Amino acid sequence: MRELVVFGAVGIVATIVHYLCAILAIELLGLAVLHANVLAYGLAVGISFWGHSLLTFRSPMTRERLLKFVVVSLSALVLSQFLLWLLTTGGALGHRVNMIAVVCLVPFYTYVLNRFWVFEK
Repeated sequence: MRELVVFGAVGIVATIVHYLCAILAIELLGLAVLHANVLAYGLAVGISFWGHSLLTFRSPMTRERLLKFVVVSLSALVLSQFLLWLLTTGGALGHRVNMIAVVCLVPFYTYVLNRFWVFEK
C-alpha cells in the first residue's frame, strides 16, 4: 500500500509539472499543443525517475533501470501524444480538458510497466 501511495504522490508532482509547463508553453510561448506536450513531458520525466527510484520503489538508480525507464517514458509519450491527438482532432473540448484527460490516463500504464519491469524486485 505504501508503494501505491508514494507512486501516486510522485506521479502527482510530475503530473502537475507536466500540466503547468504544457499550459504555460501553449498560452505564453504560443507553442502548438503537441509540441508543448513533448516539452512538458520531458521535464516531468526527470522528476518521475528520481522520485520513483528513491521514494516509490527504493531501487538504486542504475544504468539498466534508467534505460528501461526511458523506454517506458518514451512509449508513454507516444501514448500521450496519440491520446492528445485523438482528443484534439476528434472533439470539441479545449486543450486544458484534453491535457487533464491525458495526464490522468497515462500514469496507469506507466505504473504497471515501472512496477513489473523497470523496478522489478
